[in-house]
Amino acid sequence: MPYRYALWILLLLGSPRPAAGQSRLRIDAAAPVDSVVDNVLVGRGVRVGNVRLTGLRTSLGSFVIDTSVIGMRRGLLLSTGDVRQVAQANSSPGTSGVAADFRQKFRPDKDLARICRCRPRDQVVLEFDFVPAHNAVSFRYCFASEEYREYVGSGFDDAFAFVLSGPKIKRRNLALLPGSEVRVAINTVNQRRPELYLNNDYFLNFGLLKKSKKGPRAAWPRRLWNWLFNRHNYDPRGFYTLEKEKKKLNPVLVGSFEYDGFTRVLTARAYVQPWQLYHLKLVLADVGDAAFDSGVFLEQGSFGSVRDTTEPGFVAYRDLSRRMNWDSIFGRLRPAPTVLAAPPAPDPTTITVGFGVDADGLSPTEQARLDAFARYALAHPGPLQIQGFTDNTGSSRHNQALSERRALRVMFYLSRRGVPRSRMQYLGLSAENPVASNEDDQGRAANRRVEVSLIED
Repeated sequence: MPYRYALWILLLLGSPRPAAGQSRLRIDAAAPVDSVVDNVLVGRGVRVGNVRLTGLRTSLGSFVIDTSVIGMRRGLLLSTGDVRQVAQANSSPGTSGVAADFRQKFRPDKDLARICRCRPRDQVVLEFDFVPAHNAVSFRYCFASEEYREYVGSGFDDAFAFVLSGPKIKRRNLALLPGSEVRVAINTVNQRRPELYLNNDYFLNFGLLKKSKKGPRAAWPRRLWNWLFNRHNYDPRGFYTLEKEKKKLNPVLVGSFEYDGFTRVLTARAYVQPWQLYHLKLVLADVGDAAFDSGVFLEQGSFGSVRDTTEPGFVAYRDLSRRMNWDSIFGRLRPAPTVLAAPPAPDPTTITVGFGVDADGLSPTEQARLDAFARYALAHPGPLQIQGFTDNTGSSRHNQALSERRALRVMFYLSRRGVPRSRMQYLGLSAENPVASNEDDQGRAANRRVEVSLIED
């Protein structure tokens, strides 16, 4: 244990960071938690409410990958450390971000302790209520960890669970190996299951030796061989790199992710009763100590429900979407915000939202106008087009990203006001289609905007 903690501290303080633009993975930990769940994770056939995160805010974020190297490109990421530290080249056998319960602020989750028969540490819990429109729910995920591969078979078996509760279901774990009741964990999915495991580890670590007989320990001939012939691959932080192993790995994976190993993309499934209220808890924790991070990637839009007629005892059901009182079901009614500005024109079909210089925040005046537009949109069917624009100052790359952030900000705000995410589409158009000249401040102010249009049926 002392060796493990000593190396953990050294890696935490001294881990190098990749150069800007090197990583293919981008992570955003700034958006509101309910917006991340509703706009990233949730797909078709479910309605979500009462979202709650227990743990540090930096333990959850959305991710975008410009390659399908792990089997998914976008989604939600939970981590026992800081999610922003995941997006870097894998240059060390173990990395630990700021722990979610470094001072044991949060009580261990009872469901995870029961499932893994352990004492969870450094845990993060994301939970929410949902109502499925059909009889089967599912989502796609993969588990990753810095505990791979040196801690396979040890007591440091970082654990997670997807706990489902509701009608006829009582705290059932959905994170299971395909076709079995075995939970997904480091000790069950690793290099011994090549069909389910994705390796990203090329380290031979002599500092992480444990007292357990089952703990990994390099044979003395290997240690002597490296001391004699592999000194040039020795790192002062206490480990050797195995260059032959590194050549076998995917260079995109090594250059983009800090984690040492991944499961292949797995699917969590369950049969449910349509139009009934359920609760889903996603809990992830370190086991044995609070060192070395693990994470769970959940694919964008994969959490949804479908009609599955192969369910044993399947019974046809009706579409009750127009009869549901969602505010009553989820137990909250959002009060109308206080309007400080003059009331906007009634029943708009198009609204233009203004922004400050190089900013994507909404002023109280613009929020009041969006509140009125949201009420109109909820009373009238049809899709919403949200287009973001900038003035011509700044580089094209900067303006493109800024225009997308402005459009996303408006979409998140309307979503929090009850407008279904499935009705909205957003697009960043940079400095295209100016409505005024960019030669003076007044014209540039008019071009810093987001246009929201309701296309009525």
